[in-house]
Amino acid sequence: MNLINNFLTSTSNSDSPMPGLFVENSNTTNDAVRDSNDIDDQSNAIVNDSSRNHNIGYRIIKYLLKLPVIIMYFTINILLVLIQLMKPFRILYTYYHKQHQKQFNYQDNLDMLFNTLVKDSDPMKSAAEDEDHIYTFESLYSGNGILSSHVFKGTYPELLNICTEQCKFAILYIHDPLLDDKAQYINDILCTEQFVNMMRKYQCLIWFSDSTHSEGLQVLNSFKVERFPYLGCLSLNESFNSISIYRLEGRLYTWDPNVLNNCLAKEYQKLIKLRQTKQNIELQRIIKLQQDSRYNLSLQRDQERERLRRQERDLQIVEQVRQNKKLQWLKWKRSTLLSEPSDSINSCRVAIRFEDGSRIVRRFDKTLPIDEIYAFVDASINEEILNSYTSDEILEPPNDYEHQYPFILATSVPRRQLNPSTLIENENSIYPSGNIIVEQIN
Repeated sequence: MNLINNFLTSTSNSDSPMPGLFVENSNTTNDAVRDSNDIDDQSNAIVNDSSRNHNIGYRIIKYLLKLPVIIMYFTINILLVLIQLMKPFRILYTYYHKQHQKQFNYQDNLDMLFNTLVKDSDPMKSAAEDEDHIYTFESLYSGNGILSSHVFKGTYPELLNICTEQCKFAILYIHDPLLDDKAQYINDILCTEQFVNMMRKYQCLIWFSDSTHSEGLQVLNSFKVERFPYLGCLSLNESFNSISIYRLEGRLYTWDPNVLNNCLAKEYQKLIKLRQTKQNIELQRIIKLQQDSRYNLSLQRDQERERLRRQERDLQIVEQVRQNKKLQWLKWKRSTLLSEPSDSINSCRVAIRFEDGSRIVRRFDKTLPIDEIYAFVDASINEEILNSYTSDEILEPPNDYEHQYPFILATSVPRRQLNPSTLIENENSIYPSGNIIVEQIN
């Protein structure tokens, strides 16, 4: 057995040479081992380089995937911080927005108050229980109710202005929704027949508000009301200022409709006098406005007449200056006219017929322009005026004046208007002789 084991062991060991073989060179063996190690190092380097490149790509992909998450994270944090910073501003905006609605949206608040009063009132109360309770709040004040025309749907300052202008009573009712018996004033006062008759008889304006509303609370503070609800009546004094003539606040222990009726009856006579006084003041104002209007109209007429007189006077002055310049020009032009030539060879003989039927025959130098004939005709028409000048006058043309002939000269057959700038000898219709008609320009 030992022999077999030794044999197997000897054959399994590849390092021991077999019998009969040549002994290998140790240097050759070492070189082969070294080459093998170099190959292994190169392969390991290649593997390391590939794994290193793989790790770099993996890291790049990982960072690219993390970047949007990081951006989203910081964006959400910034948004949350901004929301926290804007929260106080949002609270302030909400507060002032509500205050603005409460202050300026009075109609919506009044509609909500009416709905509350309709719900708080007792519509099941019948006439069998109390003969004075025959109305409901909705039938009186809502929509087309009996007293809906007496309900003033404006603000408290507007109510005071209307009452002052129309000299009317103002009934103030400020409701308190926090009381247990909220409908006591509604059923026992506002919806009673006696109250309705008083409102219609004295033509009162009724103004509703709520103690939880800012305007209603201001009214309560102005009248120093300590208990709610509140029912008050306002009238006017001799100075047209609002005064309180009746007030009822808190529980209805002291409610007596006759007291309110007596106050209204007593003050109603004063209101009638104030209305008459106001009407007289208004009538005087209207009369004064009419007087002022008539005075202003008369003043405007006088000013217009004066303006027309000045304008006419200025036109007369301008016309007089123009006439003087025209007369001066006619005198000057007449002095420059050449005398009638005696030579028939170098002259032109024309017969001039005027509109009145008169006729003048005269010779003119043929070398002169036809303007010479125009000037002669104009001097003949104004002969009476021109005869007033004396030979001692120094004649010269006026400055800033351009004379316009008030007529035209034309031949009879065929009719042809003569141009003043054309020479006489160049006009075949009148040279050496011809007929000329004078036509006035309208």
